[in-house]
Amino acid sequence: MYVHLRFSSQLRVESLKAGLRAVIPGAITVGVVATLLQLGCNEFAVQRLKLIARQRLSGDGPIPADPQPGPTSRYSELSEHKSTSLKTRVLSLLGIKKLSEDEYLQRLKIQRDHYLLQIAKLEQQLEEEKKTDNVSDSN
Repeated sequence: MYVHLRFSSQLRVESLKAGLRAVIPGAITVGVVATLLQLGCNEFAVQRLKLIARQRLSGDGPIPADPQPGPTSRYSELSEHKSTSLKTRVLSLLGIKKLSEDEYLQRLKIQRDHYLLQIAKLEQQLEEEKKTDNVSDSN
């Protein structure tokens, strides 16, 4: 039992040493493999689209509207709906609610009016300061 523990601890230390030396080559290998897989998936998608386009042009047969019928497409629709409702729920917990375009436009108009009033007040203050400066300069 003692020998086994000694062997496993020695193995761990050696693997850590080798792991530190192997980080960069391992990262490069993973990057190359991931790139090749992504290129393969992209090429597959392009070839699929080319096939669909040829079938439409030649009129060989009906092309289904949903290329992957079955539970996967239903699942994606369901998950999209859930994520939207989850997003809405989280935002409502934070006090954020969805506004219609009319409500949003009304809020923007109120903000614009508020800023226009502030601008008018600042311009009035500026004119008053200019008048007081002119009066003090003439004295």
